[in-house]
Amino acid sequence: IRLTISEGDSQALRVAVDTRVHDLAVTLDSVAKPTSMPLFEEMLYAVGPSGEFAVDATLTVQEALGLPLILPTRRHGIRILLERQALIFGRELNIVREIEGVASTKAAVRAGLGLTILGRGAIHADHENRSLSAIALTHPGLTRRLVLDMPVNHPPTRAVIEVRKILLAVVRKLGVDGHWACLSPKM
Repeated sequence: IRLTISEGDSQALRVAVDTRVHDLAVTLDSVAKPTSMPLFEEMLYAVGPSGEFAVDATLTVQEALGLPLILPTRRHGIRILLERQALIFGRELNIVREIEGVASTKAAVRAGLGLTILGRGAIHADHENRSLSAIALTHPGLTRRLVLDMPVNHPPTRAVIEVRKILLAVVRKLGVDGHWACLSPKM
């Protein structure tokens, strides 16, 4: 088995699965094939520099839309989700910077250039070590579902099946450790 791990947005990963560049991809359910396997539901958090949010503070989705936000471009899942919420609430997003890439976004937040909205998995370690401050979005809570996307035009090899088993075990363990709320995947 030659394991290659690629990072990218869900649309690019979906294309990589369709073109057989990748055998498996963790993507957002909004771009995945109907045959994808649910992995986990991930809460979204407002993220700021260390100490930005009090431990007992709450932040509604509507309040978060007015924060000075650093977000990716319009083709990204979180941006699409936030723009939908802005339409629902009749508000505009307060975007102060557009940055592609989670690491660059988190660096900009640490530097005090704005706040962002990210999934729990992207900020879990930063929040635990207090290099970033994070608060869950509430009323309503805002989540996104990630799935394991697989090709539909060819059956998986034995190697792909084994890698999929390992991936599912890792997802479950990270869910138990608090990185996200896991759904029960179908095997």
